[in-house]
Amino acid sequence: ESSLWNGDPLDLALNGGEDYELLFAVPQAKVHLLEKNYPAQFPQLTNIGRLTPGPAVWLHDAGNHRRRLSERGFDHFRGS
Repeated sequence: ESSLWNGDPLDLALNGGEDYELLFAVPQAKVHLLEKNYPAQFPQLTNIGRLTPGPAVWLHDAGNHRRRLSERGFDHFRGS
């Protein structure tokens, strides 16, 4: 499988499989309410980005450089 991912850990993290997390979106104006009222005994919330208009997905690194991500990975809603 390493040849499939070319040994790039970031590529594997972004396009690999077997990750099971719940993703959801909250309007920016409501984030503070969610954080304030989120039960402490629940799993920790992690902000992973924001929704923007358009079909592209962009990755911003720690230096605020961005690159467009290609469409890869498993699509649960694609027909067989």
